[in-house]
Amino acid sequence: MQVNLPADEPVTVAKVSVHDKKVALFTGKTVSGEELFRGWDDILCRTKLAIDTNAERLFEKLDWKAFGNHRVAFYGDYRDQFKELTTLMGYEAVEVDR
Repeated sequence: MQVNLPADEPVTVAKVSVHDKKVALFTGKTVSGEELFRGWDDILCRTKLAIDTNAERLFEKLDWKAFGNHRVAFYGDYRDQFKELTTLMGYEAVEVDR
């Protein structure tokens, strides 16, 4: 099964590290993976999302040990709400794209 996700939509991507009490966050805009990569449908997972974001900064700051490689994407810009939630939880918000 494969789901083709919409392009040109704002997204917030998050991942919680319960052990480290951190939440990794970044925002961006969805783009067409087919336009970026030949054979997009056959690369890795069946359902995937291409996002235009500050990828250079994301890879510099991302803690793969704490956060692994799978994230959850939410359609819409919820960065501020996630930051408020992490404060309420006593967690650290790690804005990996900034």
